[in-house]
Amino acid sequence: AFRADLVMEPSICLTHGQDTLEIKRFGATVTSWRVDGEEILFMSEKSSSDCTAPIRGGIPIVFPNFGPWALGPHHGFAHTMKWTIKEPPTQTDQDARVVLKLVDDDYTRSIWDHRFELSLSITLKKSELDIQLAVTNNGGNGFDFTVLLHPYWKVPDVRECQLSGCHGTSFIDKTRNYAESREERELVKVAEWTDSIYKETQDRHTLSGISGNRTLLIEKKYLPDTVVWNPWSKMAAELPDFGSREFLNMVCVEPGHVAKPIRLEPGCRFDASCTFRIAE
Repeated sequence: AFRADLVMEPSICLTHGQDTLEIKRFGATVTSWRVDGEEILFMSEKSSSDCTAPIRGGIPIVFPNFGPWALGPHHGFAHTMKWTIKEPPTQTDQDARVVLKLVDDDYTRSIWDHRFELSLSITLKKSELDIQLAVTNNGGNGFDFTVLLHPYWKVPDVRECQLSGCHGTSFIDKTRNYAESREERELVKVAEWTDSIYKETQDRHTLSGISGNRTLLIEKKYLPDTVVWNPWSKMAAELPDFGSREFLNMVCVEPGHVAKPIRLEPGCRFDASCTFRIAE
């Protein structure tokens, strides 16, 4: 159903010098990151704007399940729920920051009967975006979950991009019926439909050829896996919220903990973080 309260909700805006960040409370999704005025994130022109479907672009968060889910929606529920502000925006000479949280409610427990808090601390610095996530088990039973940051990077031509940090790792290729193989390329390039789960990748990636033909540095902590996705022409045509030629101008490089679920016992907390930085 149309959710007027969310549609009318203004974005949270962070500013640091010439850099800006916009975050929707719908899904706690970062929808814009500009560095010196240049947009770094891809947003589909066909993305849903009425908060009845996930935002196609930006940086959605996947929780408590990555991929198809027998219990509930694909990629879980966190990216289609209204988050609350845990700590309002603050600004210093060094950075600007906001903390959002999602806690269980009747809806989440009807799908996944666990008590939790998921918090996202989002910090904007010069040419840098830092995201820290924390999952707390507030219930009496342990639970398993997977979690992932799902950024869509804006690129002039995805065929020119090169990704480091996956060489030598094993990966699950979802385009080939989940076949598992070893990545032999020093630098991964995307020139066809790509949907790969790289397991236990290096904690540092570089992605060259992004917006403005610059290089993105990705540094992750306690997020051992990296998903690389591009729908290419055939799959893009099957997505109602994705333009038929937009696949050339985006690539998803997604840090997460998805190859194996995390077990979280009562009263325990899982912390992870990722820093995205535009190379000077």
